[in-house]
This record gives sequence, C-alpha cells and structure tokens, in this order.
Amino acid sequence: MTIRPDPWILGVTAATAAFGVLMVYDASAVSAALRHRFDNPVFFLERQLVWFAVGLVCMLAASRIPLHRIQHGILPVTMVLVILMVLVLIPGIGHAAGGARRWLRLGPLSLQPGELMRLVLALYLAHLFSVKADRIRDFRQGFLPAVTISGIAVILLAAQPKFGTSLILIILTGVMLFAAGTPLVQLGSVGLCAIPFLGYAVFNVGYIQDRIAAWLNPAEHARGAGFQMMQSLIAIGSGGFTGAGLGQGRQKMFYLPESHTDMIFPVIAEELGLLGSILVLTAFSVLLFRGLDCLPGSKPVRRYSGGGIDHEHTDSGDLKHHGRHGIVSGNGYRAAADQFRRYRSGHGYDRHGASCGNTPLGAHGRDQWYGWIITGVG
Repeated sequence: MTIRPDPWILGVTAATAAFGVLMVYDASAVSAALRHRFDNPVFFLERQLVWFAVGLVCMLAASRIPLHRIQHGILPVTMVLVILMVLVLIPGIGHAAGGARRWLRLGPLSLQPGELMRLVLALYLAHLFSVKADRIRDFRQGFLPAVTISGIAVILLAAQPKFGTSLILIILTGVMLFAAGTPLVQLGSVGLCAIPFLGYAVFNVGYIQDRIAAWLNPAEHARGAGFQMMQSLIAIGSGGFTGAGLGQGRQKMFYLPESHTDMIFPVIAEELGLLGSILVLTAFSVLLFRGLDCLPGSKPVRRYSGGGIDHEHTDSGDLKHHGRHGIVSGNGYRAAADQFRRYRSGHGYDRHGASCGNTPLGAHGRDQWYGWIITGVG
C-alpha cells in the first residue's frame, strides 16, 4: 500500500528546514570565524548541511518502511538508546560542554542520544498502546510499562542535566496516555507522587534554583544566570515590526550565548521582526494542526505515532520559544554565566570554554551591552 505524503506537512517541513540552514549560517558566521578553534565562517553551516542531508535520507528511508516493521524493531532500538544515554554520563566516553554532559563524539560530528529519545519514545508508546489497546486501562499492563520507560529516560536526562528535554518527555507521555484512554485517576496519582520530588529539586538542587531565580527576575541576575534571557529579550525587542534586516542583527555578535542553536529565535526576531517571528510560529502551528487533522480514521498505531511525533515536535518548539520570551524558565544558564564572565575580561568565547583573545569586545563592547540592557528594560 502506497501512502501519499501530505503536501502541507511536506512543504512546511522542507521550508522550515531550509530556512533553518540559512539562519544557522547567519547567526554563526561571525563567531565561527573569530573562534580560535574554528577560524572558519562556514563551520556550523557545513555541519548543518551534513545533518540536513542525513535527515533527508532518513525521511525518505522511513517513508518506505512499513509501520509494522518499525513496530517490530522499536523495543530493541529503545533499549540501545537507553544504553547510549547511560554511556553519555561516563567520563571519557560522554563529551561535556557548558556544564552538561550530553554528547557522544562520532568523528567530526556529535550525537545527543537524549534528542533521539524524543522520537523513539513516541514510537515506543504508540507501539505499546496499539498492542495493549484492550488493557490500557489496566495499571500493571498498560500504565506502568509506559511510565517506567519514560521515567528511566527522564532520570537519565536530568542527570546530564537536560531539564528541557526531560519536560518534553513528561508532557509527551502524559498526552499519549490521555489520548490512549488512561483513567484520569492514574494520571493524577502519578502527578501527586511527583510533587515531593519536584519540591525537593526546586529547593535543594542548585542549578534549578539559579534557573528559577533568573526566570523570575532576569534583570537582577543580568550579570550571571539571567544574562541569557536579558540578551534574548533585548534581541526580540530590538527587532520591532519588520526587523533590522537579514544579516544585520547585533546580538549574535557574542552577546547571545550559542546564537546558532538554543538562541536562534531571538536572532530571527531581531533581524526579521514581529512579521518573521509570526511566520515561524505559523509554520509550527500548521505542522501541529495539519498533523492532527490527518489522524482520524487511521489505524491505532498510526494515530498514536503520528499524534505523538506531532506533539513532540511542536511542544519542543513551543518550550524553546517561551523560554526565549521569559514565559517559562529557559535553559543554558551556566553557559550564560560563563559568557558574562568572559565579557568582563573583554574576550569572546569558545563553545568549550576557551577564550578568544582576538575578539573585538573590549570596553566599547561592554559599554554597548549596558546600553542595550537599559534600552531593553525601558
């Protein structure tokens, strides 16, 4: 049976992927050229193009694999991914950067098993719910297996630490359990059991405390944990309605930490303004609602997998977008604190912590930073 791709989903996915390649180059060219480690303005563009090609090949391959074959292989793939997430935490095997240990090195490329877990968990839960459709309301046979594998993944992610992806997996699991017909009593009981652990984390885990404090009052922590959010808000506010123009943004010039990854949305907002930001958010909305519109009438495994992947993708984008606006707590506060400390010495920064002494960020750069802080607050 040949399944024709939905033109809206395929078209929007292709457009956002191509736009992402363009913006990665825009946001990273200057910093990549000035870093001692790279000295190559197209360093991150080349890496993004490689992953773009890998993603394209994977998409074409996945579209030709029958879903029942994916079902048969999803359990061992999930187990392998859990093992990789454990290996990430072992010094000497996992690669650490920015205060977190999340990567495995594969030659010139790096891999985050935690990111792959988002997709794999959605497929695993879809397989589980379709196989146990008549037992999903049973706590031991339906609810417990789903929560167990999700809980293991969340714990391993929290140990890296990777709070944002942990939250995405929790939301994904809750949404799919609810869609599968899990009784609300079971969902509510897990939520109540999690409250003491969340309370302990909020009041006793240092990096979570710092992150919440910076989220509640970023201006008060502008020289440390709140640095990233303040720079993000300045970039977004500076863009106005139409933006400064593609390539004309200034916040990517060593003000936004990792401007080509987590902080790329503020770069888009500064250069393309409110109009560009709305177009990006509209693209995510089209993917969400068009994806959900295609699900009714499908087989259970197709409904669950399609709905889970759809929610995972859009939830991730929403959380990152809200984090850049200060609606929810963002991530990467350690990198932001390191970034500010390097500002005070008048140097740029290297992704892995090496200073770049030839970066033109002396007293004038620091004065400009304080000026933009005042402008953004005003």
